[in-house]
Amino acid sequence: LFTRVMLNNTMVLHGESGTGKSSLVQAGLIPLLEKHNAVLLSQNKPQFIPVTVRLDYISKKSNEDGNKEIVDGDILVSQIMNGINEFKEFKAKELPYIDGKADSFWYTAKLFERNNHTLLLILDQFEELQGYSYKDSLAFTKKLSELFVSLMPESIYAEYEEKTSGLINEVEMSDDAKKEYNQNIKFLEQRLNVRILF
Repeated sequence: LFTRVMLNNTMVLHGESGTGKSSLVQAGLIPLLEKHNAVLLSQNKPQFIPVTVRLDYISKKSNEDGNKEIVDGDILVSQIMNGINEFKEFKAKELPYIDGKADSFWYTAKLFERNNHTLLLILDQFEELQGYSYKDSLAFTKKLSELFVSLMPESIYAEYEEKTSGLINEVEMSDDAKKEYNQNIKFLEQRLNVRILF
């Protein structure tokens, strides 16, 4: 499992309920990952930060009758982002030319890379998504799909293009400034390095 997660951006671990999938991840995969991170640190390579989110633990809203209401897609995204935001080490440096995006998985994964880390998003009990309405699960999966494409989301790209177009021509840049500009452009445009385990 560890090897497959390292070699693939996306993995699905599927099995009957109660067969120990979550235990395999928490007691098997994550300890191996910690050992691997020690090696990566010694080589000055990006370390993996595993962020586990259990969809069955995400809080449900209660209505006046005490009945549970399904959490909508936006709240589902924000709850997962809250879980990710507990890891402060990936926030030291912001992305160049793009303002912060609290609800963007792409922006967040790219921010991990900017701070020399790789996001490993573990979505435990993912089958719980079946309990959400079609509208809410669609809203969530559209956001999640940002992690599967090689391009920036359109809304982010529009901002990025506006802030970078003609930037070199606006002012005389030193050679060092041009080099940094080109490195930033290359970094933002390269494919995400992220791992997702369902």
